[in-house]
This record gives sequence, structure tokens and C-alpha cells, in this order.
Amino acid sequence: MRVWDELERYGRAMTVCSKQRPEPRDMRAFLQPLRQEQYQDVRWSTAPGVFDKRVYLLVAPPEAFMEDETEIVVVCGGQTYELLRAELMTLGDEKTHWEGVLRPVGRVYEDA
Repeated sequence: MRVWDELERYGRAMTVCSKQRPEPRDMRAFLQPLRQEQYQDVRWSTAPGVFDKRVYLLVAPPEAFMEDETEIVVVCGGQTYELLRAELMTLGDEKTHWEGVLRPVGRVYEDA
């Protein structure tokens, strides 16, 4: 039995697509806000003075992404997110899940 099989039923419905795989793929995964001290190494690439500072932790099934995918977009609860980075986690030889950092797309806040 795979580790993810036990967790999947508790996740939220999401859709994923990328530059290499543009067709929408449905999955169940976990999404939660991260506090600033939890993502100090995330690099921002935005216009000076305006950006959404919120980021979210994504925990997704091992088949959610391919290791060479880029420009990954996740849609959950009507909000679109871009994947800033992700790491495939393993337990022994088993690929158990992805852990990633997401940033909302399409919402801009003024930097005070």
C-alpha cells in the first residue's frame, strides 16, 4: 500500500497544469498558509513595489508533477497559484509525495 493512498481522501480538490503538460489534471492535495519565517529562502520575482506576500505549502501526490515540469499552475477553491518550488519526498525507495511552495496569481497588493 502506498503512503499517499491513506492521505488522499483528506485532501482538497485541485487542478494542475504546466508548460510541458498543459491539459488540466485533477487531484486531491493539501494547501495551507506558511508563515514568513518558514519560507525565507523563497526568491521573489515581481515588479518593484507590488506583490502578494502570501505563500502556501502544497502537499501533493507523487504523480502530481513530473520532475522536469516548469511553469506549474495549481487551481484550488477558485484561486490560481503558481508553484515557486517543489521537492519530491521519499520513504525508502517509495516516492511518497511532493512538498511545494505556492504563490497566488492575479492578486496584487501595494507595498507600503
